Amino acid sequence: MKKLIARQSDLSLATGVFFLAGATFSYLTFTVFWVETPPRNPILLAGGSIALAIAIAVFVRGARFTLVTAAVLISLTAGVLLLLVVTSLTEIRALNSGVLFLTLFIYAIWFMPRWLARVLGLTWLGFYTIIVGIKYEGEIDLALATLVVTTIVIGELIGRFKDGIEAATLTDPLCGVWNLRGFQLVLDRAVAGAARTGEPVSMLFIDLDGFKAINDTWGHAEGDRVLVSFARSLEEHTRPQDTLARIGGDEFALLLPGIHRDEAHRMGQRLRDQVTAIGWSLGAAELDAGETPQALVARADEVMLQEKRVRKSARADVSDPA
Repeated sequence: MKKLIARQSDLSLATGVFFLAGATFSYLTFTVFWVETPPRNPILLAGGSIALAIAIAVFVRGARFTLVTAAVLISLTAGVLLLLVVTSLTEIRALNSGVLFLTLFIYAIWFMPRWLARVLGLTWLGFYTIIVGIKYEGEIDLALATLVVTTIVIGELIGRFKDGIEAATLTDPLCGVWNLRGFQLVLDRAVAGAARTGEPVSMLFIDLDGFKAINDTWGHAEGDRVLVSFARSLEEHTRPQDTLARIGGDEFALLLPGIHRDEAHRMGQRLRDQVTAIGWSLGAAELDAGETPQALVARADEVMLQEKRVRKSARADVSDPA
């Protein structure tokens, strides 16, 4: 079991558990919670079997399970729930199916882009409201309205909670750019995208020159001011699609999608002429076919260290011409 869990991503684990729970509840509704009237709904049994098969497939896929596949599966699940509402013979069964849309909406809000989660969630709820409103009348209208409004409100609150967590865990609190963990996530996506499309991906590894001397001479408050000023100025001169991150004390990374290594190096040289609050060394590297994100960062770091040694030697020669 531990090995199985270790192979999962958050997405695959949540999806697998979701469909496993769906299969369990379907079987329980068809058996333990069945009452003589109305008759059993065969869709429950078929849906439970399909959900179980999907759960097993997702767990087998593990971390390779993609968000696109998840979106398709969840949308199909919503379609099955709507079919259950259409074929339900009692109001309570229809409302019970409606409660499951809350879990679908929360799942979408947590794992998908907010705009997509809203489109999907509101579409599902819209169809559900129309079906129930046409099929049943009377006191169920109040319960239906309560269910729909509660689902939307809880989904939005969880979305805000997720934003707060991401801001706290993926953003550098001082400079307001991505931190190391956030950069790793962005880089992983860029590498995966490059593998699909063949588009180049390059990065700059940046290290500030003489930053320790600033802290030692003027104090950490001045060092923090320099870091913030540098990050803001660098962001102002980069493209909207570029990603800047602070990945160490005075180390930054700039991800440059869609350009090759030579162009990335020239861009770094231009940026160094524009961002002059403090001197800095850079190393440019382009993703090679089949290369891991970690290897790309390591190569860029090595190039930066080589340039830093050259720049340091040049400054020493200038200060001591003899």
